[in-house]
Amino acid sequence: MKNILLKILQDIWPFSELSVSQLKLIFDLGVVREYRKGEIIYHQNQDVTSLYILLSGKVVTFSVVDGKEKQLEVLHRGKIFGIISLMTGSTHSVTAKGLFDSLILEIPHQNFKILMERIPILAFYFSKILAKRVKARSGRKEVFENKVIGFVCPEDFNLNTSFGNDFAKVFREHTGRRIRVIEIGDRPFTTLREDCSFFHSQEIDRRKWALTISEVMERYSYVLLIININDPHSIFRFLTQVDIIIFLAFRNALSLKKAALFIKKMMKIFKLKAEDLKVIVVDDRPLEFGEVKKILGCDVFGTLSIGVRSVHRQSLIRFVRTLGNMQVGLVLGSGGALGISHIGVIEMLEENNIPIDIVCGSSVGALVAALWVSGYTPSEMKDIAYRFKEKNPFFSLRDINVPTRSIFKGKRFEKMLDELFGEKTFQSVNRPLRIVSFEFWSKKEMIMKEGKLKDAVRASCSFPGIFSPLIKGEYLLLDGGILQPLPVSVLVHEGIPKIIAVSLSAAYSDAAYLQKKKSIFSRLRLNILDFVFGSIESMQAQLIKYSSLYADEVLCPRVEDLNWMEVSNINELIQRGRNAVAERIESIKEIVFKK
Repeated sequence: MKNILLKILQDIWPFSELSVSQLKLIFDLGVVREYRKGEIIYHQNQDVTSLYILLSGKVVTFSVVDGKEKQLEVLHRGKIFGIISLMTGSTHSVTAKGLFDSLILEIPHQNFKILMERIPILAFYFSKILAKRVKARSGRKEVFENKVIGFVCPEDFNLNTSFGNDFAKVFREHTGRRIRVIEIGDRPFTTLREDCSFFHSQEIDRRKWALTISEVMERYSYVLLIININDPHSIFRFLTQVDIIIFLAFRNALSLKKAALFIKKMMKIFKLKAEDLKVIVVDDRPLEFGEVKKILGCDVFGTLSIGVRSVHRQSLIRFVRTLGNMQVGLVLGSGGALGISHIGVIEMLEENNIPIDIVCGSSVGALVAALWVSGYTPSEMKDIAYRFKEKNPFFSLRDINVPTRSIFKGKRFEKMLDELFGEKTFQSVNRPLRIVSFEFWSKKEMIMKEGKLKDAVRASCSFPGIFSPLIKGEYLLLDGGILQPLPVSVLVHEGIPKIIAVSLSAAYSDAAYLQKKKSIFSRLRLNILDFVFGSIESMQAQLIKYSSLYADEVLCPRVEDLNWMEVSNINELIQRGRNAVAERIESIKEIVFKK
């Protein structure tokens, strides 16, 4: 269990910057405690005792004002709390209690001092965390943690301003957080509202600006800073107080080249990490997405359509959910034909209006995930499953291979993937997608988020010994379920705060399956594929157990009485997927809609 928790800690910043021996020291100096839902962790005005690191579950913080509880923040996996009181020597300014059952690593006050002496770099990291968590002058905490988001578009101030204000409006609607909009420039580009301020760029120096931002941050969760200045040096002066920079660039070669120079300079001056800079490309000209990224020299956060209002709003909602730490991820695990139950899960999630912002899949989970984000409805995916049943592309003798690398060539499967996806890429789908495969030479997972969907799905479904591996340059790619039968950690690494996982193996074991086949005759009918699949799945059991710790909700369709090759049970599998969601729908809604 300790090794699993050590791995979880390794995924939390700033502990991700430390060595394994340093992480072990942290565990030696701390204690892991389990808190039940509703159990108090510490009370407001209580003396400080420990630093708290949330390993799993959720915690809610609130203050008591005039005898009434005022909720401040819901803390997700990976959050460090109690740090203000610990580092300032003050009492706790809020009450913290378990929102869900939670595992928390507590480092007692006296051991915290030892930790700072043994790992000095942590003092620097913790001071950065502390700087983002503020108290109001009244002494009552109003904001647990806040962010300043800067909007920059040197080519079009009107676009920058309208986008910033639209962003603020959607942000308020979807997060319920307190937001302040500040515009900086030579003149205001919009009529200022009560929740907006304007500062003339020539009338405020660096010191005054730092004080102004600090005062605003005491009362607001998010400060949206719209910078309408031509001079790069002046822009950089105001960006010193910004946590995240949103840079708008037009989708044409000249604009992108200018943006690339500007971005490169920002990265150098502020020593920005990739996640601190979000480039949004205004989609006004037909330039290939791969070429856009090549010119910019960095990833693109998203595209913005300024012609179609509904599309524009959907883009804003997607940006807001990402930056507002509201994203919900769906993970679809491996499991052969049992993966048809994923269709029922998706269908039920849609019927209950559960928003899914990003999807990750492995093996058959990759196939279903790719179909869904490509625009196929659950009904259409069901029809596709029937096509698999009729053509049986996995096990057609016409696709038999001389068994050097695999039993089957997989050409029929490739043909079907080509019919389903054509030339669609990861950039042409309706929500972000991550597909996991196993790279044979390095013996490591490969997370695919670029290129053609059909190639990524083919790689992730290349079950070893059954389908020949996909050769992609110097890589030899096989089934993603080998190392990641339930790839929850992929979304954890991307910082997705709420994760729903669908495991087809947690409730399924070959032992259980074989027990149900009581007759000697049925046992004699087991083939080589049953033994290969069953053996690998047995090895996957521990991986799934570990991955499940990362997820906020793990759905387990009850498929233990069905065989992984039974494509004939399409309706039954879909219904079992639906049932898995129905059994946990109230818990899912609490996870997803709790702000």
